[in-house]
Amino acid sequence: MYDIEENEKKTQYLVPANVSIRFELWEGFGFSELKICLIVLAISGIIFYLSGLLVKYEVYDMNLLPANETIGLVNDENTTIEDDIVTKKVNIIPNGIRYLILALPTIAAYFCVKRDRSTGMSLIDNLINMRDFNKKQKRYLYKYRSGSEV
Repeated sequence: MYDIEENEKKTQYLVPANVSIRFELWEGFGFSELKICLIVLAISGIIFYLSGLLVKYEVYDMNLLPANETIGLVNDENTTIEDDIVTKKVNIIPNGIRYLILALPTIAAYFCVKRDRSTGMSLIDNLINMRDFNKKQKRYLYKYRSGSEV
């Protein structure tokens, strides 16, 4: 009889309140958040590439250019020299702005999906909860002195 009671005993462990069940790469950022950030990075990478395809060609006459701009001119992928005509390929969108197009959406996605350690909710979860709260009824019209008065 003593053996039966010994087998029925279960070991209970105390688990701290802030311990997460899911695997996280760092606090508040797991694989699901990483997947969202990588998707945003891929989309902004495509936009980065396509914005690099927008170029304009500037045509100059070699005789009208100042001497300091003609020194060191060679045929390469961005400059073409034919007789006295120089054609330069220039990006419409500067490279700095193109890199911002790549970085800003990814950083914004990171901060939108990263979970707060005290609440366990991300910025998107908070916005959804705010929207749901605003949809709920705020004013309750009660009838006073109706029902079970004595």
